[in-house]
Formats: sequence, C-alpha cells, structure tokens
Amino acid sequence: MAAASQFVLESSDLFPLLFEPFVNQERITVLDVGPGSPETVNYFSQFRCRLMFADLYSGLNTQTEPDFEDLLAFPEDTRFDICLLWDVLNYMSVDEVVAFSAHLQPFLHENSHGHGYGAFSRSKPILVSRYGVATSREVIVRPDVDSTLTAPHPHVQAEISSLLSCFSLKRRTLLQGGRLEFLLQALVTRTSSDA
Repeated sequence: MAAASQFVLESSDLFPLLFEPFVNQERITVLDVGPGSPETVNYFSQFRCRLMFADLYSGLNTQTEPDFEDLLAFPEDTRFDICLLWDVLNYMSVDEVVAFSAHLQPFLHENSHGHGYGAFSRSKPILVSRYGVATSREVIVRPDVDSTLTAPHPHVQAEISSLLSCFSLKRRTLLQGGRLEFLLQALVTRTSSDA
C-alpha cells in the first residue's frame, strides 16, 4: 500500500492556458472541487486570490444523491474565474453531472474557465486520485489509497460536452492511462441587467 504522501508531478500543456486569461487581473476567484491540498493553497497564496473549496468527493461518497445546493453554497455574488474540477465528474452519474452543472452555472461569468479530467474510453476506468496545483505547468496527482468511492462513471469527451451545460470544451489532450485532460470555457450569456 502506498503512503498517503506519495504523489506524481504531472506536466500539463493545458494548465498554463487556464491561467492565461487572468494574468493581468488584479484578483481572481478560484473554485477547487476537491478536499483541498496544502500545495494548492501554497500555490495560490502568491496571488491576490480568493480560493474556495467544495469537497464534492465527500458529497458523492454517500448512498444518497448529492445535494449540490448545499455543496455549492456560496455567497450569491460569487463568480469563479477558475474552476478546478479535477476528475470529479467521473464519480457522478449522468443525472448528477447535469444537476452539478445547473447549480454551478450561476457562479460563472462569461470569462470563467475550468480544468478537469475525463476518460478517453469507458473501457479504461480512471484510477481514484486526489489533485493539487504545484506550478502553473504542473499538477500533483496523489493516488487515493483510502478512498471508498466506488463504481466511477468514466465520462468521455462527447458526454462531457453534452452534460456539462455550463461549459464548452475549449481544448483537450490525451494523457497516459487513458485519461483525457480538458480545458473548459463558460457558456454564460450576458443579459441587459448584467451590463
């Protein structure tokens, strides 16, 4: 059994593109849907940043349907610039992804971006891992040997595109182990009251 502190530092071509639109922005708001890692907190501490965690993995680790209204209970005026989705969608059923997307949408703006992992093929399940930010080009992937999450729902590119109504797939790349890394752009239309 691997120690909980063991991790792999994974280089990413897409991760830097996640931060690119916000380089000159004075302050950013970031959502991390994982339990939070010291590395992520450390990385974002160098910026003027509001870092918020919503441990969806814990919310999905129950026998009942997740209460996204409770799990995504942020102040009404919150708008995320960056959403770190990691591989959480792969632990949600089709209906849960749709519900998650509907609950996340009000917290996005037209320039919100997201990053995550899906499956290249349903025949190769994604191994249970936890993630963190090491640098703007590197992600920490930590095998979660103590996880009780079962029956992951690996979602392929076409499913992610159709189910995640609050985002569109902007870029994607195939990784080792049959994982698909993707960059997302918010699908938010401005109304006259937003102007």
